[in-house]
Amino acid sequence: MLYVSLSFLFHFFALLYKNNLIEQQINKSLLTVNTMDKIKSVLNYINEHYTEDITINTLANICDYSEYHFMRFFKKYTGKTCIQFIKNYRLEKAYNLLKNTDLPVTQISFDVGFSNVSYFIRSFKEKYKVTPKELRLRADDSFNV
Repeated sequence: MLYVSLSFLFHFFALLYKNNLIEQQINKSLLTVNTMDKIKSVLNYINEHYTEDITINTLANICDYSEYHFMRFFKKYTGKTCIQFIKNYRLEKAYNLLKNTDLPVTQISFDVGFSNVSYFIRSFKEKYKVTPKELRLRADDSFNV
């Protein structure tokens, strides 16, 4: 009887583990204070300089990493490449400016750090499924991200 119960219990936990219902601790590293400080420093830099050209080298230097190590580090802890993160951040800033100001699309594009208006419009449409102009033309505020 005890053998059947242990077998059932083992099978039960195996199913939980197999279906990721039990958190797997293999190779999981905890965020250290040093790691959090590096991430915060990089994100603060991006927040303060998103309107400028930001290089991987500059961000890597903030963390005292090589460019290669920094790119792997950044993706591991943010889930996005550095380029994807900065582009997304700039698009969110542009979205807010488009909704809350009457500035021309071209000016907003440059103000948030894009150096090419066509690339800005294409990226904006990819993220929000409408062009900046179409977003502005919507009379109601039904379009929210």
